Amino acid sequence: MGLRMRRTSVQPLLILMSALWIVGVLGGSKSQAQWTLEQVVGRAIERAPEVQRARAQRAIAEAHHVHGEQPWLGNPIVGVRAMIGVPDEQAATYAAFVGLPFDISGRQGIRSREADALVETSDAVLAAAENDARTAAREAFVDVATADALRAVREGRVQLAEQLLQRTRSLMAVNAATDVDLALVEAELGEARAAAFDAERIARDARALLRGMLDLDAAEPVAVVALDMPNAPGGDIEQWRLRALETRAEPRAFAALQRRLRITEDRLFAENIDPIVLGLEWEVQGNTQRAQTMGFSLSTTLPLLRTGQGDRAVTSSEREAATLDERLAARGIEREVVQAAQRMETSLSELSTLEQLAIPAVERARDGTLTMLGSGAIDLFRVLSTQRQLFELRERRLVVFREAWRARVALDRAIGAEP
Repeated sequence: MGLRMRRTSVQPLLILMSALWIVGVLGGSKSQAQWTLEQVVGRAIERAPEVQRARAQRAIAEAHHVHGEQPWLGNPIVGVRAMIGVPDEQAATYAAFVGLPFDISGRQGIRSREADALVETSDAVLAAAENDARTAAREAFVDVATADALRAVREGRVQLAEQLLQRTRSLMAVNAATDVDLALVEAELGEARAAAFDAERIARDARALLRGMLDLDAAEPVAVVALDMPNAPGGDIEQWRLRALETRAEPRAFAALQRRLRITEDRLFAENIDPIVLGLEWEVQGNTQRAQTMGFSLSTTLPLLRTGQGDRAVTSSEREAATLDERLAARGIEREVVQAAQRMETSLSELSTLEQLAIPAVERARDGTLTMLGSGAIDLFRVLSTQRQLFELRERRLVVFREAWRARVALDRAIGAEP
């Protein structure tokens, strides 16, 4: 009886724990409801392969920096010498030598400065990688948001075509429409449904690309918030150009590379200057007097022939190439800023025209044709033509909206700063 009571008291606890576990699993596996643009950018930068590689290179540069700060000290030098007396054996002498090399080339300081330049180069490369990842993530987000809007527009077209089909059948019932009218409406409905399937494919492909950037599972749903109208950042083209030259990481990376290569030339020369050896010598004669001598010595080599000319020449050529790359990068950034700014200005002007003039006018025309169709003043072909024009303008508006957003993203990338 006691055992049975303990069983019944444990059973509700197990049920409760199982229920909590199920809730926890379901809650933990539930994906984020909607991604904001900031959330997408943050995760994409964290998971981007280029950024991860740049961070690994940054860690390697830090290791070089630590190594460059270590003092240089050569291994002790040990030597022995035996001079055999000929023909007098008592003329033999024996000697021992212990030396310690000391650097006189300054390679330690040079190596430390070279490591500092390497860290600076790695920082600039990392900033450039983050800027590229941010740009790609924002473009993918824009594509998903506009694909969702396109799908909604085409689903609306399907709904209106279905309503028009019902209205046409009602008109045929009272002999106010013909079989030709019915065929035209059915063709419109078929075209609208096909366009809706195409919008679904576009949205699916856009989500697959965004899902890859976020490093999510292939089947995990991804929803994004709707985008507002893009706007230009403060300033004008000249201000954006100057700002880009100051903030973009690519020219800074090439400039840091130039400094590092210049320091590398100094290091290559210093490495051909052998250290000075401070030695302690002891010598004993082999005759009966066994006379001993002790003393100090200093020795080094004269780098008259080997000064690393070949390696230094290669490094000098690489430095000249980095100088050219810096100049080309700066020129490319200036063109990038101007092109993105012009794209955005044109897209916003076109978008404003469509929203304020073209689309409202066609909407009024569509509503008027539907009213006139009911009174028999116009035929069904005029209604279908106006309705197609309306949805074409709505889809064109989305194309221009996407182009305006992509131009803003390109402008932010050209400037090299977060929006």
